[in-house]
Amino acid sequence: MCLVTSVLCFVLQRSEGAIDAQVYVILAISALFTLFATGMTAASIRLNMLNMTNVDLLQRQRVIQLAVYVPLDTPSNQNFLTVTYPLPPPQGEESVLRPQPLTQRKFAILRMEPGENPWHLGYLENWKAVMGPRPIDWLLPTRPLPRTQRDDMSSMYPMGPAFERLKQRYEIGSG
Repeated sequence: MCLVTSVLCFVLQRSEGAIDAQVYVILAISALFTLFATGMTAASIRLNMLNMTNVDLLQRQRVIQLAVYVPLDTPSNQNFLTVTYPLPPPQGEESVLRPQPLTQRKFAILRMEPGENPWHLGYLENWKAVMGPRPIDWLLPTRPLPRTQRDDMSSMYPMGPAFERLKQRYEIGSG
């Protein structure tokens, strides 16, 4: 708005013959802030479309390790390790410390290849995952926050095709 107004003032004063120094200063500052805001907007849109953060983008070639929920009878093998949670109590620990038995869950630790993004759903779906499914959600923050407690062991964030390829590569069943 300031840039448009300062350009309009510049054009009007130029047609009258004399241009105030204030118009030059306001025009320069407005142009600087417009370039900055445009650059930040473009960077935010790019990160949104890639479903990444600035840190993810800077560390794009790092290896991501994911803990994938698997059945309790899934053994570790040469391709991946498994972790059972909660860990069994150490030898000699009394049962008084754990009065209620906890449900054990097993996770396979899988490694993504450098540059793979398991959360990339496609540009439009990435946009919808971050901004909301409807254009009104993109403009007004009326959408409820995602759930923070999940009992079904599914991810709070949708996983993309790279995650499905990862499970096929390690021969982990779908689900």
